[in-house]
Amino acid sequence: MPERIIIDTDPGVDDALAILMALGSPELEVEALTTVFGNVDIVNTTRNASIILEVAGNSRIPVYAGAAQPLTRDGGAFAGYVHGKSGLGNTIFDDPRGLPESEQAAAFLARRLVEPGAPSTLVTLGPLTNVAQALKLNPEIAGAVKRVVCMGGAVWVPGNASVVAESNILKDPEAADEVFGSGLPIVLVPLDVTMRTLLLRSRLEETVERSRKLGEFIRAITPPYFEWYQRRYGLEGFALHDPCTIAYLINPTLFQSQPMAMAVETGGVYCTGRVVPDLLGRLDRPANVQACLDVDVEGLVECVLENLAHAGR
Repeated sequence: MPERIIIDTDPGVDDALAILMALGSPELEVEALTTVFGNVDIVNTTRNASIILEVAGNSRIPVYAGAAQPLTRDGGAFAGYVHGKSGLGNTIFDDPRGLPESEQAAAFLARRLVEPGAPSTLVTLGPLTNVAQALKLNPEIAGAVKRVVCMGGAVWVPGNASVVAESNILKDPEAADEVFGSGLPIVLVPLDVTMRTLLLRSRLEETVERSRKLGEFIRAITPPYFEWYQRRYGLEGFALHDPCTIAYLINPTLFQSQPMAMAVETGGVYCTGRVVPDLLGRLDRPANVQACLDVDVEGLVECVLENLAHAGR
């Protein structure tokens, strides 16, 4: 039986690829998408989630709109300069036919995750605001969820939103710290592995050709992402940040991980948003994070391309 999951997301080009991967995987069944601000504003992340589902022929999957801003901070800057103005490149897509559900994302998560037969895995691809809000509404979530597979953080490598912080965590560090300290079992997929998983344009074109239904959509949304990595890093491809979380669910043997006690810096002048592994035993918590620190790069890229191709058949 496929593993049923809920994806909390802020689409985003790499979010879109991750969602399409999950839809194409026989090992996974997506029950719902919940949206959060992040790569772009909440109006566009919610619109984009519906567009992705409709393009993939999965419009029956419900979308729940969530947090428009962090728990306590100003919203800060979005990343349209990376993902395109709307978050799905610079292509103008028709409005989706479907509307998001009336129930807010945090309320949905607080209710659904403790119900009998609920999905046991939550995948988070954006800021953790919805999850923190859901925990406030219903702390029993922490004991009901099997795992939260979270794209976020930079453990031993530099950040991508500051010298030390990764974007998802930095956009709402208070929410991240609350989630990390909640007792939820977290698998962290940080920049330590995702920045190593480079997808070259030529490799993506292979999948575009195989993915008849979705090939043109993938080709349309990815140019700004390629351009950003070329400008900033001088690379001929882009990192598969969010798809790494789905690859972990499909084949965890691609990753090497270790348990850590971990918190998030929320009050620093220079280090806000840094994920802090407890090497000296100063945190009053057991190991709360299973942190992925190494990855079979070629195996991961093959996993991504194969499941993207399946989504388009």
